Amino acid sequence: MKTLLTFILTLTIIGVFAEGRQGYVKPYPGPSLNPTISVTGLGSGITANDLVAALVGPGISFSNVSFTGTQGGTGTASAGTFSQGQTIFGIDEGVVLSSGRAVSSLGPNVATNTTTALGTSGDADLEAVFGAGTFDATVLEFDFVPTANQLFVQYVFGSEEYNEWVNSSFIDCFAFFLDGQNIAFVPSTTNPVSINSVNLGVNAASYRNNQLGVGTGNIPGPYDIEVDGFTTPFTASATLTPNVTHHIKLVIADKSDRNFDSWVFLHGASFSTVNPNIPTLSEWGLIILGLTLLAFGTFYILKLKA
Repeated sequence: MKTLLTFILTLTIIGVFAEGRQGYVKPYPGPSLNPTISVTGLGSGITANDLVAALVGPGISFSNVSFTGTQGGTGTASAGTFSQGQTIFGIDEGVVLSSGRAVSSLGPNVATNTTTALGTSGDADLEAVFGAGTFDATVLEFDFVPTANQLFVQYVFGSEEYNEWVNSSFIDCFAFFLDGQNIAFVPSTTNPVSINSVNLGVNAASYRNNQLGVGTGNIPGPYDIEVDGFTTPFTASATLTPNVTHHIKLVIADKSDRNFDSWVFLHGASFSTVNPNIPTLSEWGLIILGLTLLAFGTFYILKLKA
C-alpha cells in the first residue's frame, strides 16, 4: 500500500511539474499593432550570408557561411535581422538568433512561457559547456580573416526562462565558439552567460527584469519585448592571429526540454577588430561639440547673472 501511494504521489508531482512547463505559442502577427522592435526573418528576402554581412564590421572579411535552424520567412524563421532596439536594450540594430522564432521576441510581453518547438537537434559544443540535453539549436557560423589581433562582438541575451526557472536545469544556453573555444562570458569573469549567471540575485546590475505582472492582471513588463528578462549589452572579446583564417560558431539552444524560448541579439557591425565600447573619431567629435556648447552656455548664463 505504501509503495502504491508513493507511486501515485510521484506521478502527481511529475504531472504538476510538466503542467508548469507547458509552452505558449505566440501568434504572428502578435497582439501589438506597432511593436517597438522590427524583425525580418531569414527567408524574407534575406539569406544567411546577409546575416553575417549585417554582423561584421571594420577589419573583418568573411566566407563559408552556414546556418542551422528554421527559415522560410519572418513568421517561421529562428534567425533574422532586427532594428529599433535602442530604447529597449541599448542596441539599435543587428542580428537575432533564437531557440524558437525570432519574431516571437516582439513586444509586448504577453506570456511567461512563449515557445516554438523548432524540431532541430541540440548542439554538442554547447553541451560540452552546459551539460547534456540541448534541443532546438540555431547555429550561424562562418570563417573570417581579421586585420588586427583583437576581436569584439556586442550582444544582449534574453529568455522566457527568467525568473521562475533560475537555478533549475532549464538554463537555455548560447555561446560564441571562436576556433572551438567559447568567448561569451559574464564581464570580468570566466562564467558563461545564462539565466543562472545573470539574474535578480546574481550580477543584478547587468540584468533587466521584464517579468509579466503576477496577481496584477498580467500587466506587461516595463520593456516592449516578449522576453521576461535580459542582460545589459555585453562585449565578448578575444586575442587572435591577424591575417589568417579563423572560425566562429554562434549558437543558441533550449536546455532540458523544447519549452520556453531564448534569444541573443547581436549588435550590427560589432563583430570587428574595433572595440565598440570606445568612441570613434566621429563620436568623439560629437562629445567635444556637446561639451563646448555646454561650456559656452554656462559662461553665457553666468555672465547674465553678473
